Amino acid sequence: MISHVVRTPLAVVKESLSLVLDGIPGKLNGKQNELLSIAKLEVDGLIQSIEEIFQKSWDEVVGGARTEFPTEAIPVKEAEKPKKKERVLIVEDQPVILNMLKMRLEANNYEVITALDGQEGLDKAQKEGPNLIILDIMLPKINGYKVCQLLKADPKYRAIPIIISSGRTPQEIRKVGQEVGADAYVSKPFEAEELLSKMRELLEKREK
Repeated sequence: MISHVVRTPLAVVKESLSLVLDGIPGKLNGKQNELLSIAKLEVDGLIQSIEEIFQKSWDEVVGGARTEFPTEAIPVKEAEKPKKKERVLIVEDQPVILNMLKMRLEANNYEVITALDGQEGLDKAQKEGPNLIILDIMLPKINGYKVCQLLKADPKYRAIPIIISSGRTPQEIRKVGQEVGADAYVSKPFEAEELLSKMRELLEKREK
């Protein structure tokens, strides 16, 4: 969809600004913080405008079932961060998105392993023993659906929660994801808190 093509780079810019404002790469001075905060608000406004422009066509495609996500990422409270370092495998072929996700998760006390294609992701899932996997769909070598299917078919790895991500509509991702056994689904571009919330939910469920 056209809206996805436009929103994705804006979402990347927004998350980059969020990381800097959260002081993850390093602390800002007062002026830098002020200017970047204004820039982030402007990007938020652009994303909201795009949502409004494409609202009608999007509703027609998904039959009025569009899921609304907040435009402002909700800060993660200290108490919500995992008490121990859970190991998370991110399988994503876009380095910019991969690195931003890695920084965000490490800032929330996760140990992060990365893979740039489906074959590498499958190998690391089998060798590194992650507690959770974030799996893109459109991957080189082996697509994410196949990776998920292979892991869920193996008794050794089927208990590992898998979150699949894609630029497709939530309904499309959910339908195919359920067929291959995925535990949760996120549609790109997604908010950091949306993903973190799903991760916490799956990890807590696994511990019970």
